[in-house]
Amino acid sequence: MKKELLTAILLLLPGMASAQMPSSFDASGKSAQAANGVENNDPNSVGETPNPQLFGMELPLLDPSNDSVKYGGGKFDVGNNALVRARFEKYLSQNPDERAEAKKYRKIMRELLSLTRKYTKDRQKIGSKVLVKVGKALYAAAEFDMDNGQCDALGNAIISALETQRGNRDLEEENQRMDEEIERMMKQNNIIENRNAHTRSIKSNAGKGKTGGGSDASERNTVKLADNTKKVATNTAAQVKNDATRAANLLAAKTQYQAMMVHMFIQRYYDHAVIAARLYRHIFRDGDSKLQIKEDSDASKTFVGVTGMPPTVATVDSLASTAAGDVDKSMESVRNLIAQNKMGAATQRLIEAVAVGEFMESVCTFPMESRNKVAKFWSLRKRALTAMNGRDYGGVLDIAKQMREMDIDFDDAQLKAYCSAKMKQSNMELASAQQAAEKGDMDAAKQHAQNAAIVWPLNPRLDQFQGAVEEVVNKAPLRDEFRKLYEAKEYRRIAADQARFAPVAMDPELKEKYMEAIRRVETIEGTLTQVAEMSRTDRTMGPCIAYEALRRIMREHPEYADDVPLDKALRHYETEAHDFVKLLRDAENFEQEREFGSALSSYLRARVIYPNSYMAKDGIRRVSDVIASATYQ
Repeated sequence: MKKELLTAILLLLPGMASAQMPSSFDASGKSAQAANGVENNDPNSVGETPNPQLFGMELPLLDPSNDSVKYGGGKFDVGNNALVRARFEKYLSQNPDERAEAKKYRKIMRELLSLTRKYTKDRQKIGSKVLVKVGKALYAAAEFDMDNGQCDALGNAIISALETQRGNRDLEEENQRMDEEIERMMKQNNIIENRNAHTRSIKSNAGKGKTGGGSDASERNTVKLADNTKKVATNTAAQVKNDATRAANLLAAKTQYQAMMVHMFIQRYYDHAVIAARLYRHIFRDGDSKLQIKEDSDASKTFVGVTGMPPTVATVDSLASTAAGDVDKSMESVRNLIAQNKMGAATQRLIEAVAVGEFMESVCTFPMESRNKVAKFWSLRKRALTAMNGRDYGGVLDIAKQMREMDIDFDDAQLKAYCSAKMKQSNMELASAQQAAEKGDMDAAKQHAQNAAIVWPLNPRLDQFQGAVEEVVNKAPLRDEFRKLYEAKEYRRIAADQARFAPVAMDPELKEKYMEAIRRVETIEGTLTQVAEMSRTDRTMGPCIAYEALRRIMREHPEYADDVPLDKALRHYETEAHDFVKLLRDAENFEQEREFGSALSSYLRARVIYPNSYMAKDGIRRVSDVIASATYQ
């Protein structure tokens, strides 16, 4: 029922065919022109892939440029979604309506809702004490600006309906007077008929020639009879006309009142719609409450579709009450979700509540602090949509991280996978461009660089590669800078700017040095990553393993001795494995001083701390061989 009701209300909202938020980001990277059905035959359009898929199923993706959804090879209009967003953003920027006037107004509305539950059964009296009280309360509420003239309109509609009822009552009383006149004249006609019959009987008995004055009386009776008959016909016709007028007036009054009531429901003034529906039985007491709605209209389809029955005034009362209750529950859900840091679900529930019940008390009094939280998450979502549409995948990931911090349920796994794939695709194109440049094939390098830019226009390596290409024009400055860095053993600076320095690899003299600098940094970084993971997973022996691994690489590659991060890491693990390192150093010192017994003891103690130590094992073997051969004398 809740889903059908929400759908019905949204169908009636002008220009608001969809209040749903976008289900995902536009990750296709297609332009608005392509989204509008224009084919893109550009052979260089690399990266404009179909919608991403999850578990083999295509994801429906919103194109913010034209508010359409691409799915299943088709494009679907989601309605004026921009209007929904604009109204929602306006709501988020407004202060909660906690003014004293607003509280007085809401108090009057609650009194009206309570007052209209009462009902008097006096069918003979137009209006009631309830209507008098309601009228006063309506005009009191109409004085407040937040009412937007709804109570005034309802009060005027009630007066108009009552005036029509009074006019119909006058016509009914006129018909009753004519009934009495017709009955009187019919009685006179009967008397005249009887007199005429008596006169004819006397004439028949008395014979001819004795009519005298009886003939004149008969003629007068005949004239009187005709006159009465004419008056009866005239009154009867007037009664028929009055009945038709009464029926037409009543239908018009009902239609006008119901139109106002349904309009209030459509405009989401649910309290007003409920009050109007409940007052209907006070105004129209004939028991007919069927809504005068044109068949096959949107309103008729909505009410019939929700209830499955012909629409009545009670239908409006029920739908408005249900919608109001559902909005209150949605707002309660919003508060609970915000308290649990589930901003995505809270935003979805809030936009539904605002779209359906913008004028409800629970919506109008929603705290500003909570609005600001939703507004921040909503702003991040808009920025993410814009960034994705602009293929700023790095920006999307940064925004997704912020959204994940705000929403514990925010699932960015697919988003990360998609963006990472696009970023890697762009980087691979750049790598191909560098390879082509190294071979001297600048046309291929240009094409690969262009492909990389199409896939990820904001790839930071594009600027580096562009700078490198520009440097090719003047190779001498680039080669000189590279030589200075290489001779100063600034391998890391070369690796960090490898895209810019890639053109120097086209020089046979410098190509090997360029590759060597990149390889050295990659080897060191790989080693540092491995030892860091070992130290993290095993806090007991992990630092010992890391220390020995770094000692081995520095012993086998003396050229790495000047690498600052490597030396810093070695110092760090020396501290982490202090006891183990101290025993190894003591053993090495004893061994140099030819105190082999003490050296063997220290090596053995170091091996107790880290049984698989290759340094302790080699030291034990060396010292044992010396002791066994007795050559230490």
